[in-house]
Amino acid sequence: MIDPYQTILLGYGLVMAIAVLGFNLLLGYTGLLSFGHSAYFGVGAYAVAFMVKYLHTQSMELFLLGAIVASVLVTTLFGYVCVRYTRIFFSILTLALSQVLWSLAFKFFWVTGGTDGLRVPTPKLLGVVTGEHEDKILFLSHGYYHYVLVVFILCVALMWLIVHSPFGKALQAIRDNETRARFVGIQIRRYRLVAFLVSGVFTGIAGALWVPSTGSPRPTSSTGRSPARSSSWRSSAASATSPGPSSARWSSTT
Repeated sequence: MIDPYQTILLGYGLVMAIAVLGFNLLLGYTGLLSFGHSAYFGVGAYAVAFMVKYLHTQSMELFLLGAIVASVLVTTLFGYVCVRYTRIFFSILTLALSQVLWSLAFKFFWVTGGTDGLRVPTPKLLGVVTGEHEDKILFLSHGYYHYVLVVFILCVALMWLIVHSPFGKALQAIRDNETRARFVGIQIRRYRLVAFLVSGVFTGIAGALWVPSTGSPRPTSSTGRSPARSSSWRSSAASATSPGPSSARWSSTT
């Protein structure tokens, strides 16, 4: 029998891998380095907490749907501003906007719970209350772990389809040579905006999956003031051989 601690730790890794999938689409395939991508992780996490607090939702599927909707709204707004710029200007702008979300989460404590966070109880998986009457460790190491694993596999399959589609090839063309891509008719800003949105949605899904494991989202661990997490994502995306290239290529094209 596998140690529950190891299984839960692997579950954490799968959640972060989903976030890296989204981050790698932006960095590895589009050539845009975001310093504030953990903010969208926080958007997904707080979307779950708000659904519990105000809508009294318990379904994990509805949590994921809410996180996707919230991520689309925020990334569309931020992306519209950010994709007008490239290189270090894009990176610094994403960092600045992520700090705005961190400030809101930290200062509006009567809404977000501040540093105390918002409590998120054990969710229902596929409409079944699997963890209400069982030990939380048992729930996380069995039912929830397999749930996260299935979502991870679906995300990997979806990302594979995206990067091998004409859209993914266009992103690679923009990354490799923006001038030539514009010359052949690719609408640079529109493609970058869609890539930013898709990347943020994947990261938001990871944030939603992360909350039941910790029980409470907090500003310091799920928004812009989490440099360690963002750095680990950049390292993972840079070292990935599939589905993205190395950060050296990003540096050489910017």
